Amino acid sequence: MANFYRKKFDRLWIGFALGLIVPWIAVVIFYFVSDIVFTIPDYIKHIWSNHVFTPTLSLSVICNLLIFFIGIWTERYQYAKGVILATLLYAFLVFGLKIWL
Repeated sequence: MANFYRKKFDRLWIGFALGLIVPWIAVVIFYFVSDIVFTIPDYIKHIWSNHVFTPTLSLSVICNLLIFFIGIWTERYQYAKGVILATLLYAFLVFGLKIWL
């Protein structure tokens, strides 16, 4: 029965979705931890206009390491592949933003 629950969440799309969502949650947590007086949309506009959006996004993607290792430790390899796929998507996004901006 335990193997059923382990494999239940071993889906590529679950890892991919979490890999896309977790970095944005990290940005929001960073917003609440720092002493910033902006609202969240104003904060996003502020980091975009000051050209710190790509470094902020790059640092927030590091949080994907945690969910990747959780997938590896619990032997959910398809889930871990989804997290890697989302991380690569963010890497291409950051690379493109650094080139064109």
